[in-house]
Amino acid sequence: MSSLAALVCPRCGGPLTSPAALPRLLDCMYCGAALAVGAAEGATLGARVTPDAVVQQRRAAFQQALVAALGEGTPPFDAVRDAARDQLELGAEADTAARVALGLVRAFEREQQVVAATQPLVLARIVEAYLRALDTLREAESAEINLPFLTADATGPKHLRRTVTAASFVRLAADDAMTPAPPAPPAPPPRPSRRSWWWPLG
Repeated sequence: MSSLAALVCPRCGGPLTSPAALPRLLDCMYCGAALAVGAAEGATLGARVTPDAVVQQRRAAFQQALVAALGEGTPPFDAVRDAARDQLELGAEADTAARVALGLVRAFEREQQVVAATQPLVLARIVEAYLRALDTLREAESAEINLPFLTADATGPKHLRRTVTAASFVRLAADDAMTPAPPAPPAPPPRPSRRSWWWPLG
């Protein structure tokens, strides 16, 4: 039988630790992929396929967890990280997912002059878009994030569309996503109307 210490993740190429017993499921600490290691000759390794129904259930639970956490006043970063870890089963990748998602949200807020980091649906859609883009970037140099009607304000709907690369995700993950975004600048006060005054002369 070949040595298990040489196993690597088929998704990201990260090294896997040798399991104490076989067969066993492992989680890659680099990309969060769930991996099945078998006891057959040569030690088979493959990514576990998650049924669509399970994916939908996890997404619904993720959004519900965000609603509950944000409703209790939990900071957006903590809400995304904890919900991604517990409901999407991202493991160690939950912290990175939260940092990238909050980085994208902050940039979106600056561009569109809206407050979006406290909206559960906005955060859920951005995290899902990040995970899809991450899968694309394992085989391509860039990926497209396209989220129409992400939110809206009095001026109309707001869309998020951006081309991302692995390097841009690294920069977002390195930013301090826990720092609150600066408040939007207040609208200038209306200019007083000019009035002509008549002064009677004695």
